[in-house]
Amino acid sequence: MLATLTRATTRRPLTVIAVWALFLLLGFGLGTGVFGKLSDDVPNVPGTESEVAAAYLDEVSPTGDTLTGVVAGLAVSDPGLRAQVERAVAELRTVDGVAAVPDPYVPPGLVAEDGRAVLIPVTLKSGLYDDAEGSVIDSTVDRIEAIDAPEVHVSGGPLLGKQLGGQAQEDAKKAELISLPDVLVLLFLIFGGLRAAGLPLLVAVSGTAGAFLALFAFSQVTHISVHAIQVTTMLGLGLAVDYALLMAVRFREERRHTDDVVEAVHRTVARAGRTVSGRCSATGRRGPPPPSWSASSPCCSPSPGRC
Repeated sequence: MLATLTRATTRRPLTVIAVWALFLLLGFGLGTGVFGKLSDDVPNVPGTESEVAAAYLDEVSPTGDTLTGVVAGLAVSDPGLRAQVERAVAELRTVDGVAAVPDPYVPPGLVAEDGRAVLIPVTLKSGLYDDAEGSVIDSTVDRIEAIDAPEVHVSGGPLLGKQLGGQAQEDAKKAELISLPDVLVLLFLIFGGLRAAGLPLLVAVSGTAGAFLALFAFSQVTHISVHAIQVTTMLGLGLAVDYALLMAVRFREERRHTDDVVEAVHRTVARAGRTVSGRCSATGRRGPPPPSWSASSPCCSPSPGRC
């Protein structure tokens, strides 16, 4: 199969390049939509200890998730700010789906020691799902953020997944901006040529685009963990550099035995290609067991060991 694919690729190189270019556009265009669907609340695997513990906590706990608002930048004893906070607390208690909102000025520990920040914990009722939970969260966030103060933040509970998703996107961008130039310099020093040095990075970028596209497709039918982006980009870059180095070195060895570049490519893929595909499958099977379809193997399959 690898030999047939290689012959077809070398016969129509421009077509292959066009297909890969389209694939990259889809991956980084459509695939990056997965960042808006990341969640820290992925389903538990049935039968695991964590799933049993989660089910037990749902039974014994009468309340749901907790959102926490932080109001800072002014003295919390300021009459105007205190009136706003107390009015917000009173209104939040009337929101359908909110279980409890304590007065932040009464219990100890909710006002900062320097008196310039106050916490507003909002406990939601249990049994809220999907649209009902989203409506309560939106109402809570809007009301807390309506407080006129220099700094107002809301986090916790389901909001954490969206915030972690945004942070994951920023981390992925930062990692690529830092790691890719460094890797390119090292590869240039190793190979002594820009084209050979750029091959592993091209494979890494293509793999990342494919990972984003696959994760976006899975996000339409299941939850995607916020950790999926870090895992796929990390494995994509590592495997691309590792196996592209193997293929490039093997190609140079084959070039010593033949002057025909196309024949050298055929021999390289026929001999080293099986090693690369086999190791990819082995890496997928040895990968860390995921809690869902979010990040299972470097090939981004929906279950471990499928490449």
